[in-house]
Parts: sequence; C-alpha cells; structure tokens
Amino acid sequence: MTLLKKSSTTNPLDSVPERVLKDSAMKNTLIKLKVMETDEGHYYVIAKFIWSKDEFFIRSRRNKKSPKIFKNLQRLNSHLKKEISPDVGFELLRHQTLPEPEPEQ
Repeated sequence: MTLLKKSSTTNPLDSVPERVLKDSAMKNTLIKLKVMETDEGHYYVIAKFIWSKDEFFIRSRRNKKSPKIFKNLQRLNSHLKKEISPDVGFELLRHQTLPEPEPEQ
C-alpha cells in the first residue's frame, strides 16, 4: 500500500494519483467515492480510504496540486468502471467548488 505524506496546508484535501485509487479498489481499502460537479459542469473525484481519516482528490498527471477534471459525467462513469473498478459506486454532489491550490513555497 502506498502511504502518502500529508502536506502542511490548511486544505482538507490532499491528492493521490489514479493508480492509488485503482490499487485501493483492488485491495478493498477504498471506502467511498464522491463525484463533485462544479457550476461550470466539470467533474472531479474525491476518495476516502480505510487507511486515512482524510479525503483525497484524484490529481491530474501534470499538476499534482489540482484535481483531474472530467467534462462529461458519462465518460467519467465509464472511466471509473473500466480503469478503477466496476464494483465501486459513487455519490454525486452538485454545485461544488474546486479545492484551492496549495500556495507556492
């Protein structure tokens, strides 16, 4: 299992790469997925794991400080089924805001 180092930011969400989500789903350590819909109609995913009390957003490959953004809910759903696990469901929350990026140090 990959352990992640918590940042010293006040942001309650940290990020994980998609491979951690997939590994956790295979090992049954993924508790819950939330799909957050912004007012602009974009989506990002937040995950809760057994091994942490915190929630983590799934980050993009290029920018570790911002969530991976999906622009189509059907494609996101297909992606979660195909790439993560067909057995993991999610909760959809509307009118959400993107997490604030960490300040540059």
